[in-house]
Amino acid sequence: MEKVSSHGFDDAMVGQTQVVFSVPESARGRNGDFPVPFVVFSVDIDEQAQVATDARYVFVSREYGRIISRDVDNVVGRSYLEVSEGDKDAWLSRCYRVVALGETVSDFAYDPLVRGWICFNLAPSAVDGCCVYTLVRVSVDDQQRKQLMASTDARTSHFISEMLSELAAEQDHGAAMNSMLAKMSEVVHADRLSVFECSGDETTTTFELLAPGVESQLGASFPATRKVLEFWFRNVTHDRVVLVPNVSVIQRVSEPLYRWCVASNVQSLLAAPFYSGGEIVGFLGAYNYQIDDVVDLNRLFEAVSTFIAARLENRQLINSLRQASSHDMLTGLLNRRGSQQAIREQLLASPHGHFALALLDVDDFKRVNDVYGHDAGDEALRQMSRTLRRTFPREAILSRNGGDEFLVMLSGDSARNVDDLLTGLTVDGLSFTYEGEQHQYSISAGYALYPEQADNVRELLCKADAALYAVKLSGKAGYKKYASGTEDGTRMRLGFSLQDVLESAPYALMVSRANDQGEILFASSELAHMLGYDSMYEFMRTTGGSYAEIVSPGERERVRRTIERLGNGGGGDPRGTFDFFAQTKDGQEMAVRANFRFVDIDDSGRVVYTLFYNV
Repeated sequence: MEKVSSHGFDDAMVGQTQVVFSVPESARGRNGDFPVPFVVFSVDIDEQAQVATDARYVFVSREYGRIISRDVDNVVGRSYLEVSEGDKDAWLSRCYRVVALGETVSDFAYDPLVRGWICFNLAPSAVDGCCVYTLVRVSVDDQQRKQLMASTDARTSHFISEMLSELAAEQDHGAAMNSMLAKMSEVVHADRLSVFECSGDETTTTFELLAPGVESQLGASFPATRKVLEFWFRNVTHDRVVLVPNVSVIQRVSEPLYRWCVASNVQSLLAAPFYSGGEIVGFLGAYNYQIDDVVDLNRLFEAVSTFIAARLENRQLINSLRQASSHDMLTGLLNRRGSQQAIREQLLASPHGHFALALLDVDDFKRVNDVYGHDAGDEALRQMSRTLRRTFPREAILSRNGGDEFLVMLSGDSARNVDDLLTGLTVDGLSFTYEGEQHQYSISAGYALYPEQADNVRELLCKADAALYAVKLSGKAGYKKYASGTEDGTRMRLGFSLQDVLESAPYALMVSRANDQGEILFASSELAHMLGYDSMYEFMRTTGGSYAEIVSPGERERVRRTIERLGNGGGGDPRGTFDFFAQTKDGQEMAVRANFRFVDIDDSGRVVYTLFYNV
């Protein structure tokens, strides 16, 4: 049988669901492990026969290994049927009830592995096909078994098992925490049972269970920062669980906390901190409490707080992974995947709403990277994201789609004011600071409206992109609303419209600057198709808008020198023909003939018109 390490199971569970079993060392008990014997079994079910056929150890705490006198590494991965000497049929029957039927089994039994009587709890796990097993060893004969539940030690262990089952059985974090508080209220009778979590310098009530007539403080701030709590729990109390029968003693330590207790009508309190990575992340509290004598309060709170700390850390990890999958790491905005999901959800929530979708990018961003370096380019993108956050309302969907392209989705009144918002963004001078120097930049934007101009998200994106492309062709540093025919172009600074070009040019045509970069000012769709591209968008994105990128790499230097020689060959209107190998979308070479003409244009400088023929 393949052996599965308990550490590997930890990592797998963290990646699959928010559960409490992958406990970091810093959040475990005093011995660096779970405070109670704890096992996770993977159960094989024969659905047709409706029986469990095997149960394998996939996680084993060191405390369990100690109780059964086995090396944990020699137990993990093995079948319970191999290890145990007890009633295997009875055990498999319990496993089936838990895994297949969702029941929780609690009982006393004699366990040959332990060589004694145990109080155990077998509960469903948040991971499919698994169950959770906790136990406490007790010395008892048959006549004493019923009396054991009244003993403090056994009752506490049994209650801990039940509470951990509440935390383990629920996949939803909120449901699990609320179930845990409800279970705790059976033995800790308080006006308020609360879970507090630290975030930055603020401590907030995130979950609570209230006695009748007690006012909720859910979401309210607690008058103690993480630093104050750290000092209190580590230096003042020296205990894992803090009991304060009379809050008047708090006045000597923290006047603000004492005033809060008085204002909140708190006469007594107890608390158990949560630690993660050696740092306090919150605490479990009870106000104006009364405790049943049948449980050991310190054991109960220490065990539960350990598991809550692990659950909070797992939730933070899961949230971080979700954040990484839907957000851009550089700017903190949504990424393409995140924005697509957000747009779909918004359209589903308001199918009859009014929306404006804008695409924006930084003009000549490649030049920023080339001249100042990629670190400067990254800072420009971060500054762009901050500008977007300041410009657009909080409810706007903001994303970085990749490179220097950004997306903004507006709704309602904001969508109706899109022109005003984009005017301020594209007309005002923008800048970013890098290594103490300020650098100017501009942006271009194009937008389209839903449902006036598009029936679906794909069409909306295409039309916003067409509007953006028209701005790029007309000189950049501005914005345009999509209009019928935008795909064919609008009036350009070069002195002609894209529609005129398409109607009069029967061949693949390109207009570019006559410089080393060969920036493409215009390219016909026929040229894109000749080189194997499915759309103008794909052509411009792949080539980066550069003449050189459509030339086969081995030919680029020769083509550059030829253009330079012919462009500077004297006369006001040089023209000519030369052959070279172009590079297609799939990287293949294509023999082409370039029929060119150089022209000087106001504002744009010297440009070259090129007609391409496939030879």
